[in-house]
Amino acid sequence: MITEDEKEIIINKLSLINPTAQVHAAVYGDVDVPALFLNVRKNPTSIMDQYQTGHLPSSTQSISFTFNKPIDWNAFGLWLSMLLHANGEKVLRVKGLLDVGEEGPVLLNGVQHIIHPPKHLDEWPETSKKRSEIVFIMKTIEPNEILGSLYAFQTLLGAKADVLESAQFLI
Repeated sequence: MITEDEKEIIINKLSLINPTAQVHAAVYGDVDVPALFLNVRKNPTSIMDQYQTGHLPSSTQSISFTFNKPIDWNAFGLWLSMLLHANGEKVLRVKGLLDVGEEGPVLLNGVQHIIHPPKHLDEWPETSKKRSEIVFIMKTIEPNEILGSLYAFQTLLGAKADVLESAQFLI
């Protein structure tokens, strides 16, 4: 546990890194899951309007995509493991709700090479459609590299990915 003062210091540092990010408290991993996905489809490029000219684009980019049919959990795990083995240091963040054909989705949450144990939810959040939605934030890796490897696995996954957005962030 941290003190309220430590919490404020962390939140202030986070706001310096990304002033538009929403901060959600998680105590021992317990977090309001639907709240994490409320702004997934917002276009991050609109953040550019908040920066003054003269900032150079960074190499940090994002991509999000959906699968409208349930995916094969084993094939997805194999694909993600291979992706992170080859590019883990470049994948800053991955989050998703995966439809694997069960009553509820699988909550996926990872940072670089570390994927936290997937959480099998009993039911779908009320604010979420019953489909797989995955977001990647990467540094020095093109979104097309992730899509290319994903498309190569589509037959094994049993579903085709639809790209929702791809954006480059400014620093």
